[in-house]
Amino acid sequence: MKRFFPLLLAAIIGLLPLMSACAEAPLDGYPGIDELPAIDTINNPFEFFDVKNDPNGDGVVTDITEWEARRTEIRDLIQHYWLGYRWETAAEDVSGKYEIVYEDNTASYGGFYGIWGACVFNLGDEFRKLSSALLEGEVTVGDKTFGPASTKAEAKQLAIEAWNAGYSVHYIGEPPWGTEGDAVFVNTTGAITAETIPARVRPVYQAVITITNPETGAKASFAAKLNVPTDAQILAAWGEEKEQVPFVIDIGGTSAFSAANLNGQGYGLVTFKATDIYPDDSNADDGIDRAGVYTALYPYDANDYKHASGALMAWSWAASQIVTALENPAEGTSLTLGELVRLDPAKTVITGHSRYGKAAMFTAAFDDRISICVPSECGGSGIQSYRYKVEGKIFNFNTSAYAKADRVYGKTEVPTVSYGKGNSWFPETAAMFVARDNQIPFDPVEIIALVAPRPFFTVSGIDTHWLGNEGAVASMVAAEEVYDFVGTTEIEKNNIAVRARQSDHVFYPRDFCFALAIMDREFKQTDDKLLHVKDLFPEGTGISGMSYPAADYATISELNDYPFDINSSYIPWSAESKYTLWTAQETFLTNHNVTITAHSDAPDVVLVLPNGTEIAAASHEGDVFTFTLTAEQSVYGRYELRTVGTDKAAHSVYFSAVSLADALRHGTTKGDEGEENRVLGFASRLANTKENPPLVYIGSETEPASMIFTPERVVPEDTSLLEYGILFHDALFIRIANAGWDASQTFKVKNLKFVSMPEYTFEFSMADIAASAENNGKQDAALFTKPISWNAERYNNGFSQVWPAIPDTLEERQALERGETITRPEAPEKTVTAFDATVSGEAALSDTALTITLTFSEALRTGEYAVGMDIAEAWETAWNADGTQMTLTVPADALNGQHTVNLIIFRLMDTDGNLIGGPVELHLDF
Repeated sequence: MKRFFPLLLAAIIGLLPLMSACAEAPLDGYPGIDELPAIDTINNPFEFFDVKNDPNGDGVVTDITEWEARRTEIRDLIQHYWLGYRWETAAEDVSGKYEIVYEDNTASYGGFYGIWGACVFNLGDEFRKLSSALLEGEVTVGDKTFGPASTKAEAKQLAIEAWNAGYSVHYIGEPPWGTEGDAVFVNTTGAITAETIPARVRPVYQAVITITNPETGAKASFAAKLNVPTDAQILAAWGEEKEQVPFVIDIGGTSAFSAANLNGQGYGLVTFKATDIYPDDSNADDGIDRAGVYTALYPYDANDYKHASGALMAWSWAASQIVTALENPAEGTSLTLGELVRLDPAKTVITGHSRYGKAAMFTAAFDDRISICVPSECGGSGIQSYRYKVEGKIFNFNTSAYAKADRVYGKTEVPTVSYGKGNSWFPETAAMFVARDNQIPFDPVEIIALVAPRPFFTVSGIDTHWLGNEGAVASMVAAEEVYDFVGTTEIEKNNIAVRARQSDHVFYPRDFCFALAIMDREFKQTDDKLLHVKDLFPEGTGISGMSYPAADYATISELNDYPFDINSSYIPWSAESKYTLWTAQETFLTNHNVTITAHSDAPDVVLVLPNGTEIAAASHEGDVFTFTLTAEQSVYGRYELRTVGTDKAAHSVYFSAVSLADALRHGTTKGDEGEENRVLGFASRLANTKENPPLVYIGSETEPASMIFTPERVVPEDTSLLEYGILFHDALFIRIANAGWDASQTFKVKNLKFVSMPEYTFEFSMADIAASAENNGKQDAALFTKPISWNAERYNNGFSQVWPAIPDTLEERQALERGETITRPEAPEKTVTAFDATVSGEAALSDTALTITLTFSEALRTGEYAVGMDIAEAWETAWNADGTQMTLTVPADALNGQHTVNLIIFRLMDTDGNLIGGPVELHLDF
């Protein structure tokens, strides 16, 4: 069906480049990109793309029948506009046979996805090396010492004990992706006995899945490895014999979803090599490789919708064929393949990590046979919203034990970044949305919503910047609205959760325990519907090894854990049965008068202060509620806006008051993931827009640097406007280096505005910037990274309040077991700085100008400063010769009769390079 949009925002859209001819033409009757509106909030999953698809004809989902129609529409949109067609392979075209082969008994550690740069160990060889070492002397594992052994038999027994105690071998991966660490072999094998000592080779039990394309006669096959629990494991886990057990399909390999962990709990594991199905290729320079099982069956053709599929869709398709093969009769027997290999295709879990987590998510979204969806750290083009970005942001959550997370967050993997110059994940038609992410006619909330009300549990890694953690959580919070609408019980309504935790981009044993509790509830338990999270790894060390103490939870939603609140203005909608409520307020300043505007269709809204006091709206007109707080009421803490009414379900949103120092934390950093573009970032969201941008002046240049307002990275422009800062492109450093850059010159940003300080306009200057044209402008980019300006005055942990969860380390566990109390600090130690200059000021008004003079008690570096004022958006800044005085000149006609100026001064630096420890406020009359 067709839907013809008016050319909304035509002036804006017309300025954006068309990526290819296909961008201009409709896709199989669907509107072309120029007919798609730009939407900057998370899409409303309850609103039909085409009203003709709504059985009730009003374009809004109000009952479950309409939701099923909307699900069909969402699936069509995903295929037509982004991932490509997911071939509807008929069950009769899928067959499977069971076989046993042998392979080296190896395990990979470190590296990127455990592949690039990883270190590979043969487990059988490593056990024998350990036995030999014990014959020769002692082996120490943690605080335990084993050996020496006097006989081979004794060495063998001691080796088993040392292995189970956590014996490890240090490894150093190959650059650039390789990491350094310790390979703890028992984490791979599980506890071993004399009967289960690792061999050098291992049998591989696998199903060979064969698919036929009846239209062409083409056939292709792939192998799926089967790890099925033993009879003894099944009896121990289930308390009875089972002919078939539930199982996990793991696309690509997801750490803690290991055979050892699953089989020991009575579950099976099925894995397959995703790149056999469709290559993982983002090197567009030599053409994208798309040759695999999927394209052997359905040859790729960018100009034919049904033959233009990407890897993400193909990998998810392959997982579905495994389920189909298990449902079908096995080759050569009267049993189904599932009966033959003892796996139950009616009880399945799908998982995958990172890019394969994206594919896992699409599997559950397109295949209702999947019982539980557990994508791990799937980020951009996974659960990360296409529209909710936090690039340049410095968070104020607790980093006391996680120092590397106190940083400027760089690139978010939105569709523009995911696609890049071309990527096998997508068909080439996806290129139409490069730099036009907000025109994709859906958002991940709708993909997640396709899984509802089945359990959806995911994790995200806080320091893994490209995952866009806050935007990922925003998608999940938005999807909660659909779960609440679709679910018929409290359990179903709360079948969704995300944990944003410390991570090195890994699915950890502690994460597995939560997933296992969900599996047990869905598959093992009958009348008992609690989630019983087990403590399976009590002796594990660090975030990579330990599990949390055993605990019970009523619903999956109780597993939610993330250290920030979501900006509710990105979710301005709700189900028809629930009041809408949103505010653009993300933070505001303590000890300042503030006006807060809320939007709702409820008859009333109240503001709840951190102490529980309810404040009524000062005014209410239509759907706009305005609240005013005095400086005395604006205290540090978390605030709630809450709807009041009886006609619909209630709705609450949250935001925080923070100190001026916390609002103005800032820093510079080298770009992430090999892209050396440099970023200036802040703790507060910028209020600047394309229509009112910050003005960046480079050195002595009199014209502002060029700036773009879309997410591309490799571009000729000098800068990009981010949500929380400014990105300086490599091309800028090539340009100024070739022009003879002098590091004593400055980068100045004028007309800088923050949402949390709407009355103020700032000027920001920084110096000591290296520039080189070498290595395509990337040379010396690391020198751009400097420490964050100062520590937070108070941690702001948002939703979780206490974060990370307690206990978070083995040491904390042991302290609790001793009866000790563990608490999280309210704030870090105050930043220590040798900067001790004082600031004073005076203001004088003449007929033509207001002159503000700031005097410093000692000489300062004139290239390092930031100053904001509340009476003008532009002024001239000058320093005296010795750096002890700054003059700000404001045209008199900009004052509008005002006679007081409020100033905020920060980023001052003395001649020894010491940075001021926080902002200074001045109030001057004139």
